[in-house]
Amino acid sequence: MADPYPKLSLEYEKKIQEAINKAWDELRRFYTYEQLDDIIETQGVAGLFPLIDSLPDYVSKNIRPVIEDAITASGRAVIGILPTLAITAPLTFSLVLPTVSNYVNNYVAVRVAEISSTTQQAIRSAINEAVVTGRNPRQIARTFRASVGLTINQELSVQRFKEALMTGNKSYVDGLKTAPGVSDIDSLSDKQIDKLVEQYRLRTVSRRAETIARTEALTAISVGQDLAIKNGLVTGSISNQLMKKWMDAKDGRTRDAHTVTGAINGWIPINQPFITPLGPLMFPRDPSGVASNVINCRCRIKYALPEDAKD
Repeated sequence: MADPYPKLSLEYEKKIQEAINKAWDELRRFYTYEQLDDIIETQGVAGLFPLIDSLPDYVSKNIRPVIEDAITASGRAVIGILPTLAITAPLTFSLVLPTVSNYVNNYVAVRVAEISSTTQQAIRSAINEAVVTGRNPRQIARTFRASVGLTINQELSVQRFKEALMTGNKSYVDGLKTAPGVSDIDSLSDKQIDKLVEQYRLRTVSRRAETIARTEALTAISVGQDLAIKNGLVTGSISNQLMKKWMDAKDGRTRDAHTVTGAINGWIPINQPFITPLGPLMFPRDPSGVASNVINCRCRIKYALPEDAKD
């Protein structure tokens, strides 16, 4: 049977990207610009805080079902990558299994919280900067909408971009790969600067959505695979002699810590963690790992029984 996981990963990367963009767009458009103007004029920017605080609800509503579907599809496809003789009884996998359900609920809740909290910090930073620089209510409203989806570091990058435009720092602007093209930086009006900054924010948001989707899709696929195998080991459907080996992508873009992980560990028992230079992982993109060890990881696992576990 052909490996089903590359296709599953691409399928759910697209679905998660659509879901996260929908969540952010729902928050942006909860109020019209006229309503946002009225809130800011009558309550100050503090009137936007309840809306910002509701972001986790939008994120959860949109990405939870997609991540759960990805985990389920991955768990049910695990038979396609295991040695035939390692499967000792019919495999079943479902999110209704108590141990699976509890893990998935906690896992998705953590992912929603992490995505939302970094975004909330960025929105508040963007609004604060708009107030400090004397923006009017409509400009603050536009800043609010454009900043939904950024991390705090990305928002600070946007603010540095704006400062470079205002001070005529062309070398800084030209060095930003994703910045809008600026032909004559010394003659920009305030309106033109605001438009360029908004474009930069939205481009950065789009890039972050792609990164989130890629990481979350691959992680959900790996989690589903791991949960299905663990469940199979508990039920006796999968041989407890199963072994695993870390396989890096071998495309020149793999982090150094992962190019050596396969050699460091070799073939190891299925329930043993891989030792990596950045900390132990049960599998590539293991949610328990530090961010530097899992984000954008594209490594995978190869499985074999002891008699076939050869380099």
